[in-house]
Amino acid sequence: MLIANPNRLRSALYARNLVYQSIQDAMDTVHKARYVARKRASSAQNLDALALISRHPSGKNLNVNYFLAIF
Repeated sequence: MLIANPNRLRSALYARNLVYQSIQDAMDTVHKARYVARKRASSAQNLDALALISRHPSGKNLNVNYFLAIF
């Protein structure tokens, strides 16, 4: 029967935890990037809607600064 060396087990667990932490950090980075991309897309969509709203039928632009304060 083999007896496990506690130092080797500790080293293996330490290495495994580092790998798990690296994976978790990568997943967090991807999650944040997706969140930021979604937020920017939403903001761009709101600005597109604002451009349509702020266009007056006569061809003149309305006061866009007022609408930007809303967003």
